[in-house]
Amino acid sequence: MTDDKKNDSESYSLILQNFLDLGKDYGATSAFDRRIDYVFVSPEGLEAVEFKVLYGKLVGRMGHHPLLARFRRPGA
Repeated sequence: MTDDKKNDSESYSLILQNFLDLGKDYGATSAFDRRIDYVFVSPEGLEAVEFKVLYGKLVGRMGHHPLLARFRRPGA
């Protein structure tokens, strides 16, 4: 994603036609209160077991909070 809100919105909408956005309900991932990290999965693909933003875990000069995303194959 870029800083062009119109193009970002259009790109995001296109991605959501085929993928799920795991982080849409988790808030900002940037240290500056902006969402900059995305994790998309296919609805027929991996199953999300856990997803969270690790607030307060910035390391060094990182500009975003780390994400934890754990998956499993359906039926596993």
